[in-house]
Parts: sequence; structure tokens; C-alpha cells
Amino acid sequence: IDILLFIGSVDSKIHIRSAALNKITNDYINQTITTNYFLSNGCLIGHDEWITSFSIHRGSLDSNINNDYIYLASGAQDNKIRIWRLQYTKLQSNNNIIISVDESIDTDEEEDLLDAKEDDVILGSEENISESRLQFRSPNYSWIVYLEALLIGHEDWVTSVNFIPTSNKYNNIRIFSTSMDRNMIIWSPDSISGVWSPVIRMGDIGGTLGGSVGQNLLGFVSGSLNRDGSILLGLGYGGSFHLWQENELENRWYPQPYITGHFASVNDIAWQIDGHYLLSVSSDQTCRLFSSVNTNWYEISRPQIHGYNINCLVTSTNKNSPYTIYSGSDEKIIRVFDIPNIVIEGLVKLCNKNIDSNVSDDRIYKAYIPELGLSNKAYDLMNKQEKQDQESRGVAVINWFQPPLEGQLADHTIWPEVKKLFGHINDVMCMDISNDGKILVSACKARDTRGASVIVWDLNKMIKIQDLPGHESTVVSLKFSYNNKYLVSAGKDRSIGLYSRDVISSDQVNLFTNSNIKKSAHKRIIWDCSWSLDDKLLATASRDGTCKLWTINENLDLNCVLTINPFNSLSVTSLSFGPIVNDNLLLLLGSESGNISIWQVNKENIAINNLLTTVSLNFSHGSVVKRLKWNPKSINTTSSHNYQFASCSEDHTVRIFTLNI
Repeated sequence: IDILLFIGSVDSKIHIRSAALNKITNDYINQTITTNYFLSNGCLIGHDEWITSFSIHRGSLDSNINNDYIYLASGAQDNKIRIWRLQYTKLQSNNNIIISVDESIDTDEEEDLLDAKEDDVILGSEENISESRLQFRSPNYSWIVYLEALLIGHEDWVTSVNFIPTSNKYNNIRIFSTSMDRNMIIWSPDSISGVWSPVIRMGDIGGTLGGSVGQNLLGFVSGSLNRDGSILLGLGYGGSFHLWQENELENRWYPQPYITGHFASVNDIAWQIDGHYLLSVSSDQTCRLFSSVNTNWYEISRPQIHGYNINCLVTSTNKNSPYTIYSGSDEKIIRVFDIPNIVIEGLVKLCNKNIDSNVSDDRIYKAYIPELGLSNKAYDLMNKQEKQDQESRGVAVINWFQPPLEGQLADHTIWPEVKKLFGHINDVMCMDISNDGKILVSACKARDTRGASVIVWDLNKMIKIQDLPGHESTVVSLKFSYNNKYLVSAGKDRSIGLYSRDVISSDQVNLFTNSNIKKSAHKRIIWDCSWSLDDKLLATASRDGTCKLWTINENLDLNCVLTINPFNSLSVTSLSFGPIVNDNLLLLLGSESGNISIWQVNKENIAINNLLTTVSLNFSHGSVVKRLKWNPKSINTTSSHNYQFASCSEDHTVRIFTLNI
């Protein structure tokens, strides 16, 4: 048995190596080993740029013709695909006599060329595909390589090629290719002339050239297919999947919903106040909305596609505006978005969410991203040329009988930006909103006390009303107590900041009047903090590997009453207090290794605590757990035995769990 190794190189050549394989059998295993090194057999010249992909098929290109050739398809950055035909003969080892398995090969001419070196490759002209391009000998066979076909149709790099096998419907072998020109093509030879040509072109990208990578505008980097070639999958440059399936009755290809998600660290998550959906933001510069369709979760909307990494977000807790979101990114601005009617339609029709019909009154139907702009605008503000450009991309209008496709998410589910909040002097790192929806607090990246101040915003007037000093470095977590009286901050300076104010029922917003900064609360950076549901306990998570529980008196003094080492000294990177079950507080803890554990603490006697359960390693994250959030429905319920929470991580994933107690 011989093995051929094809190597695509940056020198635009296809290098061929060969080696013999012998199968060795013993009482324990069957093992295949090489009997010698891979030897150089020359190279194929034809491509003008780097070789990017290969696909190999053995047999005939037409099921009606019986032959046993090997076909190699190669794609390159010269935008072309070449199909090479390899014909071979068996060498008889005892007397070196060539036994032909293909009478079309001239063995006399071949014998003179068996010892050709790589620099002595004999090439035919580009147009004449009948002449051999390379002749060589492997340990047990002699080979002649012909250029079978040259496929020209892509306008940018060819990134993958795949042979599609024959089927009951198709007698000819076809080729599926993807390219950076934003097209996926199926090629097929003509039944009479044998000339290859594109028969199907597919693509589902959306967005305008020059926009954010989150719109996957730079084409496809890879492609794959199922066994019979009826389902094709393309991988977009921005990390998205594009699935197409053939309808044999209609003889047409249709795009299908498929897996979506982030392709960089997911930095924050937030549940809508009624638990209708989950939002996430990422360093891939997108904000994504996920909601359940029957029992499965899908991306229903992409509220923000930005030009900066997005670090944090919160959703409105005001019952009068329950679908407003606030996001902070690697810029000094907090951006405010409001849900468009087209997404409300999807939540009602597709996700069966019970949303008040009055919510749609005086609301923008959908939004768009201006070319080279960062602010999403109402679709009605598009000029004639912008509308023509969007329509020319051919992205189908959403009818909500199925989850939206990648192009539809980028083109039709953007949320309009309704406000910007200015005041920070550096990148916004964390935010939180009071439970009555009146106050927003935020903090930015900082190296001194001035930059580390927490800003307080009046959401009724959308203005800055107060600075809260105390920290000396970046604040990474902010949390309001459930009664809206207290605010806690945790920072990289290892300090805990505690602030209090008087809360009144009118629309007036009272400022924070008292504060206390607990220095060196942990030995290392404090990554997260959370209040218990009854506001009696405060939990903090730190890089020092501990989670501490604190009580607070009227003078805002913090007293550590319990220290937990949940992950054997690994950093505790996130936490969240949850519902009270059987007089026990549930506490989620996440680690730097991706593990998630659930603890229960007796609300009357904190000394009574134990590990309730740990998320299986099969479902845990593969990297740092950035945030843990309980579904509001789980926190507010008193009768359910199923509690839902979500997590996000630097491993690019968002995960949703159900805890059954």
C-alpha cells in the first residue's frame, strides 16, 4: 500500500510526497506503520498564489463510466480551482515489471520519466489539459498527473473545495466551493462537453462592505457538506454558520436556521425584566438576543453591531420601558437602545411571549447601521441610495415562521439607538441599574482616583447627577441592593465600596449621602459582588480563590461572617445570589477554569452552608466564567422547583441551565 501526501504551499505549488505502508498484526493490536520516510516526487505548477484547500475523490466523475482514477481538486488565492487527474500503474516488485491497470497510459514514455526530480517537472500548456503535468514513481506504483479542468468563477480567494458524491439524482461528481467573495458555488460538468461551470450560487451575509466584522462581511473561510451533498455549510469570516438545504421536489436550495453565537469572549449577560429573553455582549463587538422557541433557544435579534468591543450591559427594570437596554464598550459613551417593532413581532409570533400590545405604539419598526457609522438609526431615516443598497443584497424580509438567518439578523433585527450618555474619561467597564429603573450607575477603566469614580445617572432626565469616589483603580462590578438603598462596588484595588441613600416613592431621585470603603477586603482583585434576596448578606468573589460573605450595619461597616474556598484556590471570577429555597439562599460561583458550583447558605444561621451541586464538566465552560445571572422568573417564584440561570465565559459561549430541586 502506498500513501500520497499533497502539500499546498505559499510558493503556489502542490508538492507531492509518497511512502509505503505495511500492516503489522500481533496478538493485541492491528497497527499500520510507515516503512520509510516520505519521499519527494515533484510538484504541480499552475496556481499563481497560495494553495488554500484540497479535496480528493477516487473513482469516476460519471457514475455511468467505470474507471479508477484519483482526482484532486485544489483551491488557491488566485481565485481559481484546478482539478487534477492521477492515473497509476502497479509495479511488480520482484522483477520491476510494470503491470498496467489503465491501458490509456503510455508505459514506455513513462519509464523514461520515472526518475524525474522536482526541478524537472514536465508541464503542458494551461489550455491543453490532455498533456501530463507530472510523472513520478511511489514505492509500489507509477503515476501520471493530468490537469482535468480549470474552474473560473470566484472573484476572490477560494477558501475550500469539496467533492460532492454521485446520487440517484446526480450521475456526475460535483464540487462545492467557498470563497472570500461571499459566495458558495456548486460546480458541475456538462453531460456532453464535460466543461465545468457554476450551476448554483449561494450566499447569506448581509450588511454593507466596510462595516463591523460582526456582520461577517469578508466572505467564507471554510465549507463542509453531509454525505449525500444535500446539505451545505459555510463558515463566515466573522464566525457565523450558513446552512443551505436542497429541496429535491422544487430543485432549489434554501437557507436554513443554524447555530449562532459569539466568536470572542462574552463579557456580560442580562435577562429582560420579565425573563422573555437573554442578552449578551462580547469582544466580537456584537450584542445578541436569545429567546426560547418551544424548548430550544435561538438568536432572535442582534440589537447592536458595533465598532468597539462591548464590555457590559443592563436591561431596564422600569415597567414603563421594559425593553430598553444600556451598553458600555471600549469607548467613553454609554449607548441606549430601544426594541423595534419587528423584534416584538418575532417574540410574539415565534417565541409565543405574552407582550402587551400597547408596547408597539409609537415605536420604530426597524433600524439600520449607516455606512461607516456607529449609531443605529431608524429605517425611515434611510435615504434612497441606502435603501437601494440594502435591497440589492437580496436578504429576505423576516416573516417569523422560523428563527432568522444570519443575514436577516444583521440587516433586519438591529435596535435603534435612542440616546448617548457622556461623562466617562475612559472605556466603560461595568454598569448596574436600580430595581425601580430610576438610576443607572457606571464605571470606567482607571488608574487613579478621579477615573475610578462611579457615575450616577438619572434615567428620567438622562443626565449625570453624581460622582461616587473611593476607589483607586478600575471598578469591575457594581450591584444595587433589592431595596435600592445600597450600592456596592468592587475593584481591582482589592477594595469594596458601599454607598447608601434614602429611597422615596416619588419620581424624585435622592443622591447617595453616606459611604464606606473597605480597604484590602481580599488579598487579590475582587472580580464580582452580589446581594442576597433579603439584602442582609453581601457576597464577593476574588482572584485570591475565596468567596466572602459580609453583613452590614447602619454605619455601613462590613463584617466578614463566612469565607468559602470553592475551587481549591482557583480564582473565583463570578457569583450571583439567587432564590431562597427551604430557608436556604442559593449562591452561584464561577471559576477561572470554567467550573460552576451551587452553594446553599441558611439565611438564619450562616454557619450552616454546604455545596449543593456542581455543573458537570461536560457542560462547564472551557475558560473564565465572566458572569452568572439568575432568570428573574426564578428569583421571584415561590412555588417552582425548577430554577433557571445563565452564564457567559471567555470561551465565547453563553450557557443556560435549569436547576431542579
